Amino acid sequence: MIIIIIMIIKNYRKMNLKRYYYYYHHHHHHSHNIIIIIITIIIITIIIIIIIIIIKQRREDVLAIVDSLTLRCPNTYCSVALDPSPDGCCAMRCVTCGKHFCWLCFQIQTDNGNNHNHVRNCGENPKPGNLFPKKDLVEIVHKQRRIEAVRKCLMKLTNEIGIIIVTIIIVMIIVMIIIIY
Repeated sequence: MIIIIIMIIKNYRKMNLKRYYYYYHHHHHHSHNIIIIIITIIIITIIIIIIIIIIKQRREDVLAIVDSLTLRCPNTYCSVALDPSPDGCCAMRCVTCGKHFCWLCFQIQTDNGNNHNHVRNCGENPKPGNLFPKKDLVEIVHKQRRIEAVRKCLMKLTNEIGIIIVTIIIVMIIVMIIIIY
């Protein structure tokens, strides 16, 4: 978007529209109208591009929020969706990639023994020392994890909206400068 704005400014300077604007304004009113029409087309095109970008980004943001609600294998090369409420021990092993991990904090462990030791001492374990905490307690831990993931997505969305608003303001200022001069 910024590259387009820079190109418009460079082309404006190259064409020396200031001189042409003055000449046509005083001598050829019709040519002045053509310049205004061209500038209007440029403005509309920029606004359409911004709207397309916003729509595409909002769709991606919604998908990211939905995805953040899914518990996935912590192995970044796997990331398969996991059963949200398995029965049994919190020392888990992904059936897809084979990585051992803690079902409470999703930290990957080197092997089964280390995984069991980690779960007993995990800071997220609602019953320290216990490998089989009650399902409802584990669900509370997972809800907190999901809330944090959604919060991060929303923070990113808020920052992106701010950038889009600033870009629109910059485009409007540049267009006003072009029209005035």
